[in-house]
Amino acid sequence: MVKCVLDFAASSQRQRLKKMIFDDVAFGTSLAATMARAYDEACAALRDQNVELSEAARKLMALRIMTAVQGGERNREQLARLAAAVVYDASQ
Repeated sequence: MVKCVLDFAASSQRQRLKKMIFDDVAFGTSLAATMARAYDEACAALRDQNVELSEAARKLMALRIMTAVQGGERNREQLARLAAAVVYDASQ
């Protein structure tokens, strides 16, 4: 997920983005699994609504999950809602 977001950023922004978001952040195995499941659930929910997900949209969803976790969110369902909202709100 982290690689996905960093690949999306322009090379000039990668280091700044990496420092801003990922300094001193480590996701344990259990938390990483929760994040991955939330991401998968958000993607499925959007597909169920016939929303096509571009690579950019998927990367923004992953970034939203990571920033929410960094901010203290641990609820898988809430993480999925937050990720889906990034795309759903933009499509309105």
